[in-house]
Amino acid sequence: LEGFLTAEDQNEILKCVADGLRLLFDIQRSIFFLLDEKRDALVGYVPNQAGTYAKHSRFAVSMKMGGSILIGALAQTSAKDSFAAESKSALTIIDEQIIRLLGGKGMFCFPLLVHNEPIGVLAAAIEREDLPAILEKIRLMRLITQKGAAALRTEKIRRRELQMVHAKRIDASIDLARRVVHEVNNPLGVIKNYIKVIEMKASEAGLAVDELRIINDEVSRVSRLLQKLTSFSKSEAPIDAVADLNALLGDILALVKQGMLNKVKIDLRTDLDPNLPAVAAHPDGLKQVFINLIKNAAEAMAEQGGRIDVRT
Repeated sequence: LEGFLTAEDQNEILKCVADGLRLLFDIQRSIFFLLDEKRDALVGYVPNQAGTYAKHSRFAVSMKMGGSILIGALAQTSAKDSFAAESKSALTIIDEQIIRLLGGKGMFCFPLLVHNEPIGVLAAAIEREDLPAILEKIRLMRLITQKGAAALRTEKIRRRELQMVHAKRIDASIDLARRVVHEVNNPLGVIKNYIKVIEMKASEAGLAVDELRIINDEVSRVSRLLQKLTSFSKSEAPIDAVADLNALLGDILALVKQGMLNKVKIDLRTDLDPNLPAVAAHPDGLKQVFINLIKNAAEAMAEQGGRIDVRT
């Protein structure tokens, strides 16, 4: 009982039940089949070499398989054993597989219930000669399994509540991110408009406007990065995009020369292969990688200066 109270998760609860069966009934191996409402099936939890009860999703028994003594124990809320089933009719294939996995000559199935609410089924390995002793102490086994079932139900409710709290926090974060993105996009839009105006005036005056194009591209990239804040909880689909590495690096180097490299004595040398083919990658992601690499290199030489070679 103390073990059930101090168990921190589902695995510890299952181990506590198994330890009780081992101590009181000399049942050395047991498997737990817990009810998965979404799949409408009992999913097996089998102990590994470390003694941890790991979920085996493939090892599941449909609740519609009425001939199995595993399903019968839960449906009829009463203990079932394979020896009694053998005398009435042949065991199902799934029952025989479970008995082989348990490593005994037979199995004893006991329903895990809380106020008639199904939690799962305990399948224990037994020999035929062990059955009378187990049936004699059936009330004690019922006590252990009831306490275990109650602990499992409580732990399940706790996990469900934690998931709900986590989902609410995610929703609140996304809502805040949307508001921030909306507010920040307004001045970014104004900046882009003014860049366009300056670009038109510079073009009329016959001045080079390549730097303005780079600034405009970077403002657009900031806007896209902000937009990702509102969809960070969603899994991103793969993006079908290609990137020109030399063009990307040319724009980045033009920015860093006027920014971070202009403040320190760093010689920047480039050797860009004109025959380099385009690569299947997202330009924004590569930009972030290249900027970080050059920034780290510049910061490493901030005091004494040095040289950065960029080669493709």
